[in-house]
Amino acid sequence: MTAQKYKATGNRGLFDEQNTSQKLSDTGNSLENTGKVIDFEIFREFLEASLLNTNKKNNAGAKPFDLVMMFKIMILQRYYGLGDTQIECQIPGRLSFKKFLGLESGDKVPDEKTVWAFREKLTNNGLVEDVFSQLTKHLELKGLLINEGKMGDASFTVAPRQRNTRDENKKIKQGNGDELWNDKPNKKKHKDADARWTKKNGETFFGYKNHAKVDTKSKHKEKLKTRARVEHVFGFMEQSMNGLTVKSVEIKRASGIIGLINLTYNLFRYEQVIRINII
Repeated sequence: MTAQKYKATGNRGLFDEQNTSQKLSDTGNSLENTGKVIDFEIFREFLEASLLNTNKKNNAGAKPFDLVMMFKIMILQRYYGLGDTQIECQIPGRLSFKKFLGLESGDKVPDEKTVWAFREKLTNNGLVEDVFSQLTKHLELKGLLINEGKMGDASFTVAPRQRNTRDENKKIKQGNGDELWNDKPNKKKHKDADARWTKKNGETFFGYKNHAKVDTKSKHKEKLKTRARVEHVFGFMEQSMNGLTVKSVEIKRASGIIGLINLTYNLFRYEQVIRINII
């Protein structure tokens, strides 16, 4: 019986990395495409002014990692759903990550503690919203955002609201805050609200026992369009960004991560808008 022959493996060539890079480009490297449509240097001045220690008496001590590169690592984490330990392991072994970060083979990669410390600075200093605002201004200059960050066709998301106001919390404690989170009746928990809606408007969004669902598609076409755009945003985050699970301690850290998720979505949505010429 003759031994089966297979394709040769383990033979390294001079142009292997170049060929791999070209193959990634040909198959549609989202990181490469995003780097082409947006210049991350627009964030450098702000990041350096906010995070660098300019009061040092001398240049002794370890030099910091490039802040724009560290910010890009935050984007990679949110887009691929990677923790600090995972991102430290993934960067050296993934050519697309290294190219996105501007690293060459042999360059030092930030460890998990450095990544954690950088994110802590962004969060504790409230810089995530400021960076988000910078991107929003950039999109406005490109003519992609109107009406204070709300856009119909491109479906960009706005900066996350951090918390309720004192007046809203007071209304909630008094039992009058339903409108803060309910935009429609819930068929399982609020049949009484559904009945009131039906009595007032002569129609219902839901159908349950002895109450057939009314066809509201034609009457609420605009509302359905709006909700569909919102669902597309969450669909992209769930599928392309590997879910929306936030694992952190304290509301401040969770708010910072949510802000980075929204920022990452806008960056990759911007690339998509340009690539397929939505507008």
